[in-house]
Amino acid sequence: MNKKEAIKYYKMAASKGNIDAMHRYGSQLITGNYIKKNEKEGAKYIRNAANKKHVEANFDYGHLLNNGIGVQKNTNEALKYYKNAADNGFVKGMFYYAHTLQNEIKGAVNKREVIKYYKLATDKGYIDAIKSYAGCLLNGYGVPLDKKEAVKYYKIAADKGDKDSLAIYNKIKSELDNANYGFGGKTLNFSPQNESNNSNSNVPKQQKPKNSPNFHNSNVPKQQEPANPPNFHNSNDRPEGRTLTFS
Repeated sequence: MNKKEAIKYYKMAASKGNIDAMHRYGSQLITGNYIKKNEKEGAKYIRNAANKKHVEANFDYGHLLNNGIGVQKNTNEALKYYKNAADNGFVKGMFYYAHTLQNEIKGAVNKREVIKYYKLATDKGYIDAIKSYAGCLLNGYGVPLDKKEAVKYYKIAADKGDKDSLAIYNKIKSELDNANYGFGGKTLNFSPQNESNNSNSNVPKQQKPKNSPNFHNSNVPKQQEPANPPNFHNSNDRPEGRTLTFS
């Protein structure tokens, strides 16, 4: 079966109520991958799958809402879908729910809620969540300020290959050493195979995802750029795979 034919069967299955097919067909319409691009129509299919409790579709529709792709931008509504995904165990949903709640909502923020979901994603090893949780500890955001605990989490992220966390870890550890916290004055040396593009991060602060989310057919998570909106693009990967993966 060729890829265009596979998409035809996705549409057929979606019309019969298959929620996975709804999600996949909507994903192809969003990206324009082997089909004419139609973001508005794609968003409808993804929304329908999300409203039928497809976990990843909830996450993806949250992103569409949060970035105004195929739908009117609505961050408050996006939070609902991120949270649906998070509460059903989708790790990236946990992180993006907390991150969006912390950084994109005007007015009073429920800091305990932010911390809760950062910690949930942190405990599952999601690097951006680990960095964000460490930043909260370092700055006393929603939790008591605790530099020693923060440095522990920055080291976890550094050990996973995050260069920014390594720089922050070494800086804070040096400060703690000078204050006689007993870290021994030993500096980590780290040479990751794939270094982060963002190396200008010597000042400890709240971390954000490195790259914008990409709609692509990949099961390998990539950290995302915070300053740029999601780049939902075409992919040459198989349409049979997950189309709207976000990392």
